[in-house]
Amino acid sequence: MAEKSSAIIDDGLDNPSIREKRKPVRAEVCLCKAWILEWIDKRKTINLKYTSYYLKHAVEAFSSTYVSNGAFIQAAMESGFNVKPVEVNSVNAYFNMSFKRFEKHRDEKGIPI
Repeated sequence: MAEKSSAIIDDGLDNPSIREKRKPVRAEVCLCKAWILEWIDKRKTINLKYTSYYLKHAVEAFSSTYVSNGAFIQAAMESGFNVKPVEVNSVNAYFNMSFKRFEKHRDEKGIPI
């Protein structure tokens, strides 16, 4: 899970360099949760293949709707995934996600991400 001191903001994981701290928009979180449920499976270990920032763009490509990085991270946490910051003070995160279904569908449909 994310460190207890890590809050989720619209930009992603909170860090001291971000001045404006808005919570993720609930509708965006719900859209991300639906996408995760449809295309992502859990695995035991953190997967370093894609960051939250890439995955938020995947949701946008599949839905033609803007979602924030923080909305994706919040959705992943609410869906029971573990969160690991990409690096210290990064707004981006990695998760214990398997991307096989997502990659198959993306590649079959030729969805550019």
